[in-house]
Amino acid sequence: MDTDKKKLELYEKQILQLEQTCHTLSQENSRLRLELMRKNEVDSRKVKMLWKKSTRLSRLADKFGIPILSDYHHDFTYGGRALYTKEELEQQKKHKFDAPVRFSIIVPIYNTDKTMLYEMLCSVADQTYSDYELCIADGSDLEHSYTERICKSVSGTFGGRLKYKKIKNNGISANSNESLSMATGDWIVLLDHDDLLHPSALYSVMRRIEDTGADFVYSDETRFTGIPQNSIDSYPFYKPDYSPDYLLSTNYICHIVAFKRSLLDEGEGFRSEFDGSQDYDLVLRMTEKASRIEHIPQVLYYWRYNESSVSSSAVYNSNSDVYSRGGDAVQSHLDRLGIKATVEHTSDPGYFHVRYDIEGEPKVSIIILNRDHRDLLERCVSSILRKSTWKNYEIVICENGSSDPDIFEYYDELRKDPRIVITKWTGSGEFNYSALNNYGVRNAAGDYYLLLNNDTEVITDGWIEELLMQAQRKSTGVVGCMLRYPDNTIQHAGIYLSGGLAMHNGLYENALEPGRRGINRCVINVSAVTGACMMVRKDVWDELGGLNEEYKVAYNDIDLCLRAEEAGYLTVYTPFAVLYHYEGKSRGFRRMEENDISREDVERIKLLTDHPVTALSDRYRNAHYTFDGYYCEYIESPKDRNIARLLAGNRGIPLFVDRGLSPEAIRQLYYVHTIKLDRAEGISLTDPESIKTDITDYLLALSLERYNESNPGGIIVAVFDDIVILGFGDKVKTASADAGDFSIASGRFLGAGFHPSESNGFCWSAEEKTTVRVTGLPNGACRFVLLHGYSIPFKELGRQSLTMSIDVNDVHIADISVTGANNGKDITFDVPDKVITDGTANICIQTELWSPADYGSPDRRKLGFSTSGIKVLTLNKTE
Repeated sequence: MDTDKKKLELYEKQILQLEQTCHTLSQENSRLRLELMRKNEVDSRKVKMLWKKSTRLSRLADKFGIPILSDYHHDFTYGGRALYTKEELEQQKKHKFDAPVRFSIIVPIYNTDKTMLYEMLCSVADQTYSDYELCIADGSDLEHSYTERICKSVSGTFGGRLKYKKIKNNGISANSNESLSMATGDWIVLLDHDDLLHPSALYSVMRRIEDTGADFVYSDETRFTGIPQNSIDSYPFYKPDYSPDYLLSTNYICHIVAFKRSLLDEGEGFRSEFDGSQDYDLVLRMTEKASRIEHIPQVLYYWRYNESSVSSSAVYNSNSDVYSRGGDAVQSHLDRLGIKATVEHTSDPGYFHVRYDIEGEPKVSIIILNRDHRDLLERCVSSILRKSTWKNYEIVICENGSSDPDIFEYYDELRKDPRIVITKWTGSGEFNYSALNNYGVRNAAGDYYLLLNNDTEVITDGWIEELLMQAQRKSTGVVGCMLRYPDNTIQHAGIYLSGGLAMHNGLYENALEPGRRGINRCVINVSAVTGACMMVRKDVWDELGGLNEEYKVAYNDIDLCLRAEEAGYLTVYTPFAVLYHYEGKSRGFRRMEENDISREDVERIKLLTDHPVTALSDRYRNAHYTFDGYYCEYIESPKDRNIARLLAGNRGIPLFVDRGLSPEAIRQLYYVHTIKLDRAEGISLTDPESIKTDITDYLLALSLERYNESNPGGIIVAVFDDIVILGFGDKVKTASADAGDFSIASGRFLGAGFHPSESNGFCWSAEEKTTVRVTGLPNGACRFVLLHGYSIPFKELGRQSLTMSIDVNDVHIADISVTGANNGKDITFDVPDKVITDGTANICIQTELWSPADYGSPDRRKLGFSTSGIKVLTLNKTE
């Protein structure tokens, strides 16, 4: 007994030391407590002996001597950021939906680790939406019989919502069907036995159901090991909205999956012939039947990553059956729909290549514009003749203004080939890409038109077939390929849009790797593809009227793709047709003159005017990603959160956006719109003058300058930097200041050149001195906080510090030195009384700039300082 007493005393001492060391990590504490119990041979009987003696240990055991659910709460944060605050989660619990549904959460259990089981149960118990039932079918062996004791011991926590059934293990599909047989809910939610749900998961799904009438919903997810918020292996997957071709290439939907029970036919469930990929098969069958598929761009599901789980790619490598059955699920889907195609495995596990049967032998017309540059054209044409395995094609070269004798000599050589047609543009001397291609098409005889730049070179055999098999599908409007630079980095893998700006997906990434989200192995849907290599079926081209000749140089290809989308067609990118593209990176970027910039701005504005929704809100680019010369992870700023909170408080009220706002401002509004508002509510660009007499409730977002000029009336609901949000109608709720936080300016980056920040994904703009206008402030002393102020690591550039000068309303406030100690942290400065007299602060921040070239780097870009936003507090309120 003395020995037991010493063990217990040692155990208690270790626990106290552990809690002092790791007091903030409750989840890790719980796991280490279990390890200590095993190490010290402390069983439930011995723990009970200390039950009355130590309140610190009382929560370590329930009547079976194992930890209770309160030990397994997670913060669900990344880098200290939470999706919702505790207050917001409490508000979600109180929210009343008009037509709430009951969710049946399906969980098949098999030999689940005790701690992981508790974590899963706790994540369900923590849901802010309470109308659910947890249906557990337990196929564990005798060695893991504790699962039944655990489930029954915590059933009281669930208030009768936990349904448990002990079953014989017959495989994952059969076990899942046993769990499904217990379900009585309107909706089915799939949850693996060792994974976690975010506390707001069911609430977010319910909100999307109510907003949109969806019958199938999925969300973003992340993989993790250990504790979600602290794991260095955390891997968030920010997904696009529903992309049918992407789903045929890989199960990108995966988790969370929620669907209306009525989508299941009587007696239909999981199919054992697809064990290991049974969820993939189910998702394919449900999306076939769903009338509205909705995506929530928030990480609501935490997928545990370990060597024995399907979340590890090692499983695919070591278990070919799992991999093979995924392909079988896709083939089964195609067969059900009567689509003639064959599913092949790619070189990377988990990604599939659907080869569609090509109907007949249609003729493909390859349209190439050319002016001089014999070397470029010769390389392009010879690669087509050498690499093309499709025989029924023609090359239509549209000559437009060449003067070099060599090119005309080459034309004479090409005319000897009956497959090549040389046409001469007879229009005006002004270059018009759209008009030239339309002219080339008028001289073409094909059933499909393939627009191709003369500075490309075909890499892959069968490239025409790969484009053709996609373009022939009746659902497809436009098809694009992968374009690479000669160093095998990506030049084009589809185009993503934001605020009217266009960005090539995967730019400069390694094309030989699978790539982010598998873009180098997956056929995916995108909003646009480049006209440098674009195939369009003749009937679609005729329906759309070809390229719009008002887009003379830029955005013509994007306009065509958006018109195709608006007509109900998909734009498809395939990585299985590959060409080199020698523009830009290889030949040197042409310096844009002032008239070029002006012309491009005009055409971009026209794109916004012609496509006010599709050009602004790209359904295939997740809101968590942004770009400013680079493609980088989007990090939610305080400004986004404030706008989101404002719009959330005015749900159901239409939001109108003035086209005078900057693309960045419009992107901010669209970001919170995709998360907080139903896409179907629609954001339309509207002249405020035309709606100010409308008596209907609505919100109007416009620039501060436009507000001052037009004075459209209404109540000022909020002012965020240069965005004014006005409310019209009785239902509009005004924003209330929170802890003195009156305004947040975000998205202004100080410095020069474009450079991605590895620490937070921000990019610098080309300004040495930036003025940020913050309005709606109280008169008097204020404290300003530059949020997460960051500069390139000084050691990288051989520097010790960065100097920053700050003026407010033409009054010098401070000179701040940014060093290694405060780099990346909030920077605070106080503005004294009487500097702010009219509620406005014009904050002028001037930074010291330098060039990496000064420190031996070939990079000539100027580098400076970035910040994610500016927070304003009154000095008489606590921070």
